[in-house]
Amino acid sequence: MVWSDEKQQQFDRLRQREAQGALTEADAKELRALVDELDADEATALRPALERMRTSQEELSAEKQRIEQENEQLAGIIAKQERLLCEAQDSLHHLRTERATLCEEYRAITGRE
Repeated sequence: MVWSDEKQQQFDRLRQREAQGALTEADAKELRALVDELDADEATALRPALERMRTSQEELSAEKQRIEQENEQLAGIIAKQERLLCEAQDSLHHLRTERATLCEEYRAITGRE
């Protein structure tokens, strides 16, 4: 349906009467019909935009889920790298201790450093 200037003027007159408390039962019925028509026109006009928004929301939701899964996988890699670093530090500490022991033994035997 097309909302014309004539309908708008009638709608405005009825709303003014309503505000003044001067609506008849027939006026109230006509106002309800105009409001329903206006609502239907607006719903029709908004439908494409709402559908685009719904599609965009679905795409964003899927992208969010993909990123969350990727973040979980990356967090797993970080945890493994942190464990590997700890193991490397432990190994380095062990090797330095072993080297120091060997240097002491060498010094004890040869008297040299």
